[in-house]
Amino acid sequence: MKKVLIHVLSCSLLIGSAVIPIANVALANEKEVIQEIRPDSDASILSDEGAGYLDVPEINLDDDFKEYETDVSSPQARAAFLITWKIESKKSSGTSYGPWRKGPSGKGKATLSANNSNTSSRSVSSSISGDYPIGKGKIGASLGITIGQSKTYGVSYSRLIPAGKREQIIFRPVYKLTKIKQRKYLAGTKTNTTQTAMVKSFSHWDYSFKSI
Repeated sequence: MKKVLIHVLSCSLLIGSAVIPIANVALANEKEVIQEIRPDSDASILSDEGAGYLDVPEINLDDDFKEYETDVSSPQARAAFLITWKIESKKSSGTSYGPWRKGPSGKGKATLSANNSNTSSRSVSSSISGDYPIGKGKIGASLGITIGQSKTYGVSYSRLIPAGKREQIIFRPVYKLTKIKQRKYLAGTKTNTTQTAMVKSFSHWDYSFKSI
């Protein structure tokens, strides 16, 4: 009789167990980047900064003592005056954010995850603005990056969707800003002429969600 009672009790526990379904994840459109996307008002912004799978290059802020030649108007002027530029300083100047991008969506109650296999639109590129007489390639090399090159980085984020709700993960790139000050030299002599450029390079993803 004791064996029968134990068997009945175990069956009751199994039947009463709650099973949480896994969300049916929808793949986001690879090319769709919507600036009008907004997170829910109570959505916390989470970061995966420092995650190893991102493989984001560190910006090199070490002093650069090289002299960089630049083009001048004519060969005669080039022969008469050797014009060079030096990168006088490289300074971090905060961060900026790109537009929100659409990630996977699902219906609760369930756990929704964004990862490399179900999330597209993960490509970003560095850029430069301002004045850079030595060229973006040389400035990028000094920083340890390739300006203008598009690269794809991994994503990793999970959220428990409440029962009866349908939500979509959204994510946006965070960029590091680096200010580059260049000084002009004429035949090896330092001048008062300087030019400033701003480089924007990918740092990490920020995540949120919205109801759909």
